[in-house]
Amino acid sequence: MQIANAGANWLIISDLHLGKDLKPGQGPIDSPDLVEEGLVAFLEYYAAYRLDDRPWKLVVNGDMVDFLSVCVLPADVGLITGLHPDDHTYGLGARPHASRAKMGKVLERHRRVFGAMARFLGAGNEVVVVIGNHDAELYWPGVQAAFRQGLRDLWAADPSSETPGVPSAEAIDEAVSFHPWFYFEEGLVWVEHGHQYDPYCSFDAILYPLVPTGEDEIDLNVSTAAMRYVRNFYSPHSTNVEFGFWDYIGWLLGQGTSRAAGVLSSFTALNRRLFGLWWQRTPEAIQAARARHLERLEALAGRTRLSPEVLRKLDDLRRRPFNRHLSLLMQALMLDRLLAITLATLLLFAILVVLPWAWVPLAAALVLGGLFALDRHLRHSRESIYPQRHMPKVARAIRRLVRAPIVVFGHAHEAAEERLEDGGWYFNTGTWVAERKERVRQAFTHLRIRRTPDGPRPELCQWRKGRSLAFRPVRAHRPT
Repeated sequence: MQIANAGANWLIISDLHLGKDLKPGQGPIDSPDLVEEGLVAFLEYYAAYRLDDRPWKLVVNGDMVDFLSVCVLPADVGLITGLHPDDHTYGLGARPHASRAKMGKVLERHRRVFGAMARFLGAGNEVVVVIGNHDAELYWPGVQAAFRQGLRDLWAADPSSETPGVPSAEAIDEAVSFHPWFYFEEGLVWVEHGHQYDPYCSFDAILYPLVPTGEDEIDLNVSTAAMRYVRNFYSPHSTNVEFGFWDYIGWLLGQGTSRAAGVLSSFTALNRRLFGLWWQRTPEAIQAARARHLERLEALAGRTRLSPEVLRKLDDLRRRPFNRHLSLLMQALMLDRLLAITLATLLLFAILVVLPWAWVPLAAALVLGGLFALDRHLRHSRESIYPQRHMPKVARAIRRLVRAPIVVFGHAHEAAEERLEDGGWYFNTGTWVAERKERVRQAFTHLRIRRTPDGPRPELCQWRKGRSLAFRPVRAHRPT
């Protein structure tokens, strides 16, 4: 992208998930207060500290605000019009006015973080927001305006804003920018959240990510729908834990009758919404959304040093979302395995009713053996929820298309550092959230890039002991 401050050193963080505790249910370990303390200290440290007397460009690489986890009922904010029926049960959805109301709740919940960000901007630095899948609602101009207004108000109320020579509220507003897909500085770095390479979370038209009806509502991919309808209320595991079909069945059976009924009701609503949108996702609707996306891609090319042809090739690297295809959608929701078990059960019942008793054991064994083989096949053919294994490969492809020695993703919640065969670097900035106790030592990670006469010098860091210290990831990505 065009650079507002080309001489700055860079800080890149991602997956802050601010507001994730604004919901009725909690994961096993959530750390909003720990995240807040760390972020405030991080921002205040870099507001006061510079390398080589250069300002900082802070890139928040996706999932800064966890709109998906914010569960606010219409009555809580006085909204009565422009609502989906599900909003009254599952909280406000992703329409412009609803998203703006949720942004206000997050600004209120994390006032200290945004106050520290305002002071960081007031120290002459810059904030770049790359939009991820959990904060896709930052797509709406009104939500971006609410974010900016929140920072302006906090800066105006801060005693530091009265210091002679510091930036005005309007000046810090201009030092904040939003980017729906990537942020790029030629010869230095390509920064992208990375959800486009995860078919549970990707959008087929990231520059026009609306529902196929063309309404003013952000589209629901599988991950978004699962958060909205199920995980905000019932949390069988923490984020990015690979729960299998039988794990879910075992968990459900252990919930008790009333809670299990609630889980099944939410899961039914999830399927109703996703399959309703799939039905509306006609070839014409898909083509219309892609056409709007490509129009914006052409405009984006005009604001960057990248040609439309290169941007189209970069766009083609995305993984197509599961919600486009019925079979893949059923597989993602494990409905194929549920269907196989249901059919096998009916077949066993028919065997008991129709066949002579002497044939029943053999026939039942054949059915159960076939079910076991089919279940095994379906389990292995289901896409893993871990996108990490694809990311270095995508980074290499991006490196071939753009002049950037460093490619940075987030999304995976696992910091990674890999030297590429062509001499470039791939980094993943991990997350500031520790969903499980054993993950605390892997959280609060970020990338710092220092400009030197010999070129950019990247360092993967972790915020601990009140400063950024070198961090070495345990592994580049999880095994498949």
